[in-house]
Amino acid sequence: MAEQKKRKAFIASQEDVCECCVCGQEISAAKSHYFAWGKVGTQTVRMHCDCANPTVEPTNEEWQVGRNPGQGQGQGKPVEEKGESLADAIAKGKGQGQGEGQGEGNGGGEDKPVMWSEFSPAIKLIDDELTKVNKRVDKAGSEFKNVSSDLKSLRDDIKNLKIAGNVTQVEIVDRDKNVVKNLDTVHFIFPQVLAYVQEGVHVYLHGEKGGGKSTLAKQVADALGLNYGYISLNALSSASLLTGFMSASGQFVSTEFRRIYENGGVFCIDELDNAAANVLTAINGAIANEVAAFADCNVPMHKDFILIGTGNTPLRGATPEYPERRKGDESVMDRLAFIEMPYDKALERKLALQRNENSGAWVDWVQNVRAFAAKADSGIRGLFATPRAVIFGAQLLNNPDIKIEAIADSSVFKGINPSMKDKILKEYPLPKAGDVRGKKQLKVVKEA
Repeated sequence: MAEQKKRKAFIASQEDVCECCVCGQEISAAKSHYFAWGKVGTQTVRMHCDCANPTVEPTNEEWQVGRNPGQGQGQGKPVEEKGESLADAIAKGKGQGQGEGQGEGNGGGEDKPVMWSEFSPAIKLIDDELTKVNKRVDKAGSEFKNVSSDLKSLRDDIKNLKIAGNVTQVEIVDRDKNVVKNLDTVHFIFPQVLAYVQEGVHVYLHGEKGGGKSTLAKQVADALGLNYGYISLNALSSASLLTGFMSASGQFVSTEFRRIYENGGVFCIDELDNAAANVLTAINGAIANEVAAFADCNVPMHKDFILIGTGNTPLRGATPEYPERRKGDESVMDRLAFIEMPYDKALERKLALQRNENSGAWVDWVQNVRAFAAKADSGIRGLFATPRAVIFGAQLLNNPDIKIEAIADSSVFKGINPSMKDKILKEYPLPKAGDVRGKKQLKVVKEA
């Protein structure tokens, strides 16, 4: 009990109040609490005796009655015990000091070592709690990364849906048959072309490569429930591809143009600006007179026959991009309604996303490269940043065996001057392959 009284006398003279580092309760002189100094990590802390080990009464060695180690020298006011002189008290180093820094002093007496064997449960408790906190922090950080990634994906989806949602949609109503057709993947000029065709006007669609001109012609025929025919011309194409010819046995060899012209429908002549003069003459005669001279006989034009020509130029002759294109005969030009068909960015995005729902970044890249190359001062020529490149590239990105660099080379660059390619990639680097791969990836099976 004598040792306990010493500790009580020691604590009772303290004026400061603090909290136990384990339980958080107050340690104060008024309540004559026992406490001990010690280190947890790099922190100097005080604990209740009960928090260290409530079943064991501390011994003199386990409690350091004196100054806090490393907190400064204390100048102590000695406290003598009953029957003991003041000199003896000073000699023993008993008392309480107010030192430089904070803490209890031993009046210059010798410090005794602190034994921490009884405090290890409390320290372990603190360490366990810190471990739990760190785990919660790590989990929160991981969840934040996932949320951040999900938000980015959601923003991309919203962007794609917003743009793709601007694709032209057309409703075709056939009142005679009580049939309604909904077309939701058509070019924005489709309604205009459809209106011309419904009025019996022949059309010439002109615009950049890969814009879907011949596809639109087929969509018009389907929308109106008409037959469809197609031919593609080059500089050596003969008029007999349209008018037919008589075989060596005297039999007439008919053509697709004859079938549509005679029975009605939409006939598409692709690359009309490649046509030779004799082909243009045959075309002009067929639509001008409403009677066409075929190899076997003259045939009247069906009332539902419509001609849709397509080309990359407005029939005004060669351009730097299309050096072999020819100027059209003005009599033919006069009989066709010219409609320019620019790229439909919303449509190409929608078609790409239908093939690969993660291809939004690829679509952005191709469209940005296209706009960059179109600038007058870019100096870039021979690039194929077309809707066809957008759609085919999105499809190819489903296959993990095909690198995105290879896809860009095969669909966009196509052997372009290396300095031009470097200039483009410096301004617009390729997206990361992992961001544009389709969820349903195709795997090439290699034979052993």
